[in-house]
Amino acid sequence: MKSNMNECECEIREEGKSFKGWSDYYDFQEKITKNSVFQEIPVDKPLYNIGLEEKWYKCMLCEKIWRLVTPDPPFAGQWRKINEKEDAAHRND
Repeated sequence: MKSNMNECECEIREEGKSFKGWSDYYDFQEKITKNSVFQEIPVDKPLYNIGLEEKWYKCMLCEKIWRLVTPDPPFAGQWRKINEKEDAAHRND
């Protein structure tokens, strides 16, 4: 059960939380891939162009866009919302 009535089903992991290791990352990746709330959308230009693999997902309920960045040690990866300003600046629709 959600603790905040404003939260959506896409709030499945603490935003900005790093992954504890590869197993944690792969488990989470599988969870969002199998969750019908998320639709993977193309990323024409990464948010940070430093060679990290990332995927973007759109919540089909609230339309928020999330980014999943693959770990590249010592960077532990990331899951966080993309705000509208970042989205507009980095997508080439």
